[in-house]
Amino acid sequence: MSLGPAIAVTLQLANGSLIVTEATGGTAVIFAGLSLYAAVSKRDFTVMGGFLMTGLIIIILAGIANFWFAMPVLQLVVATAALLIFAGYTLIDTQRLLRGGEPRSVLLW
Repeated sequence: MSLGPAIAVTLQLANGSLIVTEATGGTAVIFAGLSLYAAVSKRDFTVMGGFLMTGLIIIILAGIANFWFAMPVLQLVVATAALLIFAGYTLIDTQRLLRGGEPRSVLLW
């Protein structure tokens, strides 16, 4: 519900279709690359879960703080940290999916 209006506004810009195309393509390439790496890697990425959750809480708090301080540098730091944290979550989730999914104790049913 929030992505549709944002894309519609972006498409109204002079080079809006190029921006949307590059964002979509870049996201697809990064996701495919990280998923492929998680699939072929022998490393266990699930040990990063606690670190990533802590980082996620920190970037949420920093984003809320930046709402009042409006510091462009903090916005860049939060965006970069979010990119790295969600890349880590992509590795973990892909590896869990390929190794049989979530354990039954985690499921709600």
